[in-house]
Amino acid sequence: MKERVITYERILLKTFGFIIHCVHPHKFVNSFVHSLEGSDELQQLAWNMLNDSLRTTLCVRFKGHVVAAGAIYLAARRLQVGGEQRCCCLPFPLSAITCPALLAPHC
Repeated sequence: MKERVITYERILLKTFGFIIHCVHPHKFVNSFVHSLEGSDELQQLAWNMLNDSLRTTLCVRFKGHVVAAGAIYLAARRLQVGGEQRCCCLPFPLSAITCPALLAPHC
């Protein structure tokens, strides 16, 4: 009985347009930081920011790789890594529209 209720609840939520599944950004951080040849400190700070982001709607509003790239960008700014202060310093697809919407609450 309980399983049927959960199944019907999911069907209703999907019908109403709710996103039931999202891709968590944590799985992208290790490969992104590694490809940027970043430090362990950068990776850990970005990971911590992603942990905090789970309390927000970011993982539903944006794709996982975008949130991960934003966390790495913010971590690099906080650690003062690199001289670039704009989104295009990341070799990942952060558009000029997505970047301010993603980072605005944190800058």
